[in-house]
Amino acid sequence: MKILFWNNEHQDYFEKMLEFNNNIDYDDRSRIALFYILAGVEEFRNDPEKYYNFVTGMIERRTLKEGNISEENYILLKLAYDLFLGRNKYDAAIIDTFIKLNKEKSYIALNAIRLRFNIEKKKKKIERIYE
Repeated sequence: MKILFWNNEHQDYFEKMLEFNNNIDYDDRSRIALFYILAGVEEFRNDPEKYYNFVTGMIERRTLKEGNISEENYILLKLAYDLFLGRNKYDAAIIDTFIKLNKEKSYIALNAIRLRFNIEKKKKKIERIYE
């Protein structure tokens, strides 16, 4: 699986998150997508335990209710949690997500979706159909 990072800091912190979580398997796509988003935003990197519990392996849902993060980061966090849970519990609407995010965070959101749903492999199958 090829993972595209916004910058070296994003990649370094993503790798640290994998280590903190006992080097999870890359097949755990929901957790990979979550870590990818959390590693991509400085606010999340500064206090990762506020967003994810490394002991229980679960997200910290109360963080969304506290309301003390920027609107862009709130939207991205809702996306991260929905990708992690595999359902639309936090209403991370695609239109709202991409209209309100800057270039960097849109890149992170799009790549997290790609990672979560393994779009890279699906693309190859689609290309074969049209060849």
